[in-house]
Amino acid sequence: MLERLQKYLAHCGVASRRKCEEYIVDGRVKVNGETVTELGVKVDPDIDKVAVDGRKIRPEEKVYYLMHKPRGCTTTSDDELGRKAVLDLVPEIKERVYPVGRLDRDSEGLLVLTNDGQLAYYLTHPACGVKKTYSATVEGQVEDSVIEQLVEKGIRIGPVLVKPLWGKIVKRLKTNTIIEITVAEGINREVRRLFAALGHEVKKLVRLRVGPLLLKGIARGAYRAIRRQELDKLKAGMGKTTITSDDIFAFEEELKRPPRTRYFAKPVKRAGKPDPALAPERKTRDLRGKDRRAPEKSAPARPKKKITKKTAPKKGPSHPLA
Repeated sequence: MLERLQKYLAHCGVASRRKCEEYIVDGRVKVNGETVTELGVKVDPDIDKVAVDGRKIRPEEKVYYLMHKPRGCTTTSDDELGRKAVLDLVPEIKERVYPVGRLDRDSEGLLVLTNDGQLAYYLTHPACGVKKTYSATVEGQVEDSVIEQLVEKGIRIGPVLVKPLWGKIVKRLKTNTIIEITVAEGINREVRRLFAALGHEVKKLVRLRVGPLLLKGIARGAYRAIRRQELDKLKAGMGKTTITSDDIFAFEEELKRPPRTRYFAKPVKRAGKPDPALAPERKTRDLRGKDRRAPEKSAPARPKKKITKKTAPKKGPSHPLA
């Protein structure tokens, strides 16, 4: 099967597709011993021999890991602000893996690490509908009827109707409530926004499950290889969806980029609290890739007081003893 050269290099873990294009134009790539400088060249991975800077390139072996992401680290390959990223916790993994299914910095729980773009697409794309279960510790007391109504009717976050698949109250504390909830929409910071719309701030959020994969048995900050039985269940689910190679490649490139603001739903403002998905201090990227910061609100200027004859200061010494 023929494949674009830059796409093949990216799949082999050489670099991102854009970087591989630069390697080709710079004359650093050879196919069957001949230097290639054009981007339109296609290769057959089973027949053609490809080398970059004299080093033979072979497709990476697909690897699959489960990790218990701790709070305080970002779910990225490399953080632009110099904060600790999840890949800093797994230096032993030699393959070029990336995290699948981002958890925000203040959340923890199950995270998949892999270099399989097809699996990553299946687990995270909203069209595939993979179920994800979370444990949320929310502020205040939540009644059972609220959770039942949320599952039955859902709630709108801007133009999007978000309807959890399942939910129940696990435990009531003095000032908080622990709730387990299952969702599948794939909206940015979905669980936090759900409870913000109900007037409850999420104090702690842990992802317990992604499809057939469970967090149970993995210590915080640790990881393990996905078992054969778990992988078979995932691939059985993938077989029921239609995923093209172009979808997978575009998704792999997206995963390698820093997280950015997604416009899946409008901001939520309930109970006098801002939308948890839009932190004003956080540096983000818009859809054109440009850095931006949320504009800061400045206090309105005080109107100048008009000076009239009644308000004009009297002429005379400025000090009573002068």
